[in-house]
Amino acid sequence: MQRLIAPILGAALAAACTRDVLSPASTAFFGRTPPAEAARSLTVVTRNVYLGADLDPLIAAPPELVPVLAAQKFAEIQATNFAERAGALADEIAAATPHVVGLQEVELYRVQSPGDAAFGGNTPAATVAIDFLQLLTDAIAARGLDYVVAVVQENLDAEVPALTGIGPGGPQFDDIRLTDRDVILVRGDVDFAAPRGANFTVNLPVTIGGRAVFILRGWTSVRLEVAGHRFDVFNAHLETQVAPPVQEAQARELLAIAAADPLPDILLGDFNSDASGTQTATYAILTGAGFRDAWLEVHPAGDGLTCCQAPDLRNPESQLDQRIDLVLVGPGWKVRNGSLVGGVHAAVVGDEPEDRTPSGLWPSDHAGVVATLTLPPQVAQR
Repeated sequence: MQRLIAPILGAALAAACTRDVLSPASTAFFGRTPPAEAARSLTVVTRNVYLGADLDPLIAAPPELVPVLAAQKFAEIQATNFAERAGALADEIAAATPHVVGLQEVELYRVQSPGDAAFGGNTPAATVAIDFLQLLTDAIAARGLDYVVAVVQENLDAEVPALTGIGPGGPQFDDIRLTDRDVILVRGDVDFAAPRGANFTVNLPVTIGGRAVFILRGWTSVRLEVAGHRFDVFNAHLETQVAPPVQEAQARELLAIAAADPLPDILLGDFNSDASGTQTATYAILTGAGFRDAWLEVHPAGDGLTCCQAPDLRNPESQLDQRIDLVLVGPGWKVRNGSLVGGVHAAVVGDEPEDRTPSGLWPSDHAGVVATLTLPPQVAQR
């Protein structure tokens, strides 16, 4: 683990959407798929679950302010209450019963009390304070669903001192450690193999308190077999729009990894590149490589917005104004007359006021994207 005297946690841009009305062809969602079609359909979800606070102010903070800001931000993370939000996210999964779910920002927070980082110590914090993955899988199981954690990829792992008070001997500190993770869940009745994950080779360098560090990001993948068809599903979280060259390099690396195997691919993730093309070239790079945007297959004129709610998740009206969370279908899938053979259905979830938790929290600062592809008699191989 790379210990930091100042946090380097990049703010995670997320996707939350305003749900567009499904087209007549999209009535296959949420238990309405005809049995014959359901037997040869594939449903996927991408969901950035939100790390719980806007950590950008920590990046530019001078070292002497880090403990104060770290304590404040950890309080905000606790206030956005992932234990409660996990229930809303599990409800989304229960409604869609997808074959595979790609998750980003599945954080693990650990503490050490008292901490030693403020005094030059390097003992990693090990006491679990909040485990997003455990909370979410518990909530899924509580709804009678069977999902397997197929692959977990650890990315940024950072630890900072947090001021807890002033005692007779002076300031007192705990250490707060964040481990960022990308995760793929697979439904229990779905055959899968070849789980993989790695950090990107190009990551954003930053200088914090005089130290050069990298904000590590990563990808995960798994091979599924559904209705006799095999394909690879990738899940990724790219760098934010603050560093277009880094983000675009990560997109090209992801494409190269996907192209190295002949099976058809699906890319899930928070790509941090608005589909409007107004932010970075990443969306154009991915679609220019032959990947088709599942949302546009169904809603060519729909906004499908997925980012972003207020950092405290308590804004009463949705603030979504970007579409950066995507389901992209690779060139190995059959296309006829400009459309995917068999058809596709797509919807956004977690973007309506009624989707909020009992205490008024949005499930995430992002919305999720659910897509169902009707598998043709044979999926074309590249």
